[in-house]
Amino acid sequence: MIGNVAKVPVGNSMARTLVIYTVLALGILYLSYDNYQKGQMVLTVLFGLIGTFLLYSVIRSIGHSATPVIDRQSIREIKFTKGIPGLTRSRFTVFFRDRNGRTKKRLILLPGSLSGGQNETEIAVKIMTEEKLIKIL
Repeated sequence: MIGNVAKVPVGNSMARTLVIYTVLALGILYLSYDNYQKGQMVLTVLFGLIGTFLLYSVIRSIGHSATPVIDRQSIREIKFTKGIPGLTRSRFTVFFRDRNGRTKKRLILLPGSLSGGQNETEIAVKIMTEEKLIKIL
C-alpha cells in the first residue's frame, strides 16, 4: 500500500523531485543575484548559501533511487551506518543495479530514538546478518 502511494508523486525515480529542487535552488540563487544588484549583502549571502546548499544536495542525490522494492539478485552491497542518538538515525545503504544496469543507491532509514530506535535497529541488524546481507565486524 505505502509503496503504491509513493509512486504517485515520485515513482521509482527521484528525477521529478530533483527537478523541483533544482528549479527552487535556481530561483533562490536568482533572488541572491537580485539582492546583490540592489546592494543588500545580507540577503545576497543568505540566499546564496541556501541556493548553493540545495544545488549541492541535488548533485549528491543524483544516484539515489526511491524504488520501494529491490530484487535480491540485483543487490551488490549493503552498508550499515549506526546513528548518533538524538542527532541522526541508523540506516542501511543498499547499492543495487537497476533495470538499465546502472548502480543506484537506496537509503533505508530505521526508527529514531524517540520511537524505540535502538531496539528496532538491533532487530533489523540481526535479520540482515542472518540473511547474510551484511557483515558486522
